[in-house]
Amino acid sequence: MIRMTNVSKVYNTGSIKFEALREVNIEIKEREFCAVVGPSGSGKSTLMNIIGCLDDCTTGEYFLRGTSVANMTQNQLADVRNQTIGFVFQSFNLLPYATAEENVEVPLLFAGKSRKLRLERCRHLLERVGLADKMKNRPTEMSGGEMQRVAIARSLANDPPLILADEPTGNLDTRTGGAIVDLFNELHDEGRTIIMITHDPNIAAKLPRQIYMQDGALVDKLRIAS
Repeated sequence: MIRMTNVSKVYNTGSIKFEALREVNIEIKEREFCAVVGPSGSGKSTLMNIIGCLDDCTTGEYFLRGTSVANMTQNQLADVRNQTIGFVFQSFNLLPYATAEENVEVPLLFAGKSRKLRLERCRHLLERVGLADKMKNRPTEMSGGEMQRVAIARSLANDPPLILADEPTGNLDTRTGGAIVDLFNELHDEGRTIIMITHDPNIAAKLPRQIYMQDGALVDKLRIAS
């Protein structure tokens, strides 16, 4: 599914260069469920942005399903983000004045699906995440866990094979966060590849594979500062 070879990312901020990723080499197979773990500033989100085709690498190569991302046009990258990858964020990123149903509908609108198909798909997905009774509710009328379930339903709108989740439990209490992780496990059991960023080692330990990052590089284990 994913192969990175010597991937580095350097940000230029005036006269200062910041190396967010340093020669990352990684392979993630289809249907894997991985946790990307590391402290703040370790490069987790930069890695996720590159995997999600939201940013590009400075040096190195990134292949998604065998195709070099560097050779894709902007239209092809937009199609990848809409069709191949589903995104789930810590802050939910829901449209505040739209209903749960309307939020889930957004990727289907961009994909040009018919209204009938959009409504059927939204209802199915909201039922799938346990929100059949919240379809007409707006984010201000839902709990954090419910908003994250809407975000997960939205990420599944176009049935992508890859889900990227950036700290999906970060704004949730332990019990609600556990329920969200259980939902991701169900989606993995259905055959999806899932990559989850988390700062919580307890959550990471429950997932089949852990990828550790520190100071922009992959490491075998995290160094704990004394």
